[in-house]
Amino acid sequence: MRKAGDSINLFDRIPRVSPDAPLSRRGFLCASALAACGAGTGLLGGCASEENPQVKQGFAADCEIKTYPVSLSLYADANLKWMAGGSAAAAKLGADGLTKLEEYALRYQNQSQRENVSISVHYVEPAQLATLVKEGFTAGDGIVAVDYMVSEGCAAETIDGGAAEYMVRDLSYNLSDRCVIVRKRGTTNMLPNAETIDGDDTPDGQINRLQQLPTYNGKIALANETVATEGVCANKVLANQQFYSNFDGRDGFYDESIASKLRVYPTQDAAMDAVTNGACQLGFAFRSSLNSHYPLVEECYNPQGGVMTYKAAALSRSPEPGVMRDFFAFIMTCTD
Repeated sequence: MRKAGDSINLFDRIPRVSPDAPLSRRGFLCASALAACGAGTGLLGGCASEENPQVKQGFAADCEIKTYPVSLSLYADANLKWMAGGSAAAAKLGADGLTKLEEYALRYQNQSQRENVSISVHYVEPAQLATLVKEGFTAGDGIVAVDYMVSEGCAAETIDGGAAEYMVRDLSYNLSDRCVIVRKRGTTNMLPNAETIDGDDTPDGQINRLQQLPTYNGKIALANETVATEGVCANKVLANQQFYSNFDGRDGFYDESIASKLRVYPTQDAAMDAVTNGACQLGFAFRSSLNSHYPLVEECYNPQGGVMTYKAAALSRSPEPGVMRDFFAFIMTCTD
């Protein structure tokens, strides 16, 4: 089986992106191979426009196929670089070691009439991405970010979402994560038992361990919501049990019954360090990052309300928004 380097020249995994500096066009250019995303997905291609024979309709009415080469630069939330690939469709193309988003790019470039599209994925830390969303992009064609961030970009008109965001793609089926409670690997640290016979959550989750947080004797680490989406999602988990004031996980406050149990850190890395060095007994983290990014911690509890979803849209400054949207529409056709 080919490794990723055999067919794809991957972009720097953790680039420093400045709003004042244009993005490099480096990235990965996927070689043409077998079409793979389920039967028929590579066959869709509309008729050429009478006004412009170089343009055809893509996977949806607001999507385009171009007859000439197109290079796209895509901003992606840095947390997505820990979301591993491994789909059967990508394996058939000989891919190995790619992220889930990179696999979608590879599969897209092997669809009919999309062979001349190259896609560079740029992973950007959430806090930096939030600044770009509000202040504007000097380069790039598209964005994949958490749902609220894309909506903020549409409101700021830095993202081309259209009226009522009809051109925004909801990728919750294809790209989503869970915020879980973790402990140092090998320890037995755990929340108090739920008020059930066996101490575990009821099947419907109405009675659960997290409700006992006010009686917990240890400390729980979480990242500051303004710099890390893990912090936002942790707050949403707490809000689900009325321990945080806002259900969107932002700009709220903690209930006084649990405030003394929490330790808020400036970064997610710092929060996980606190768990591994014993400063905190538990912490909040995205499930996708546990083995690849934080191998010293392990999941010990999956609370309700911990889902984080992603959306995608073309940037307002993109010269090829229709082709960018065609890629996002393609992702939504994939079922693995």
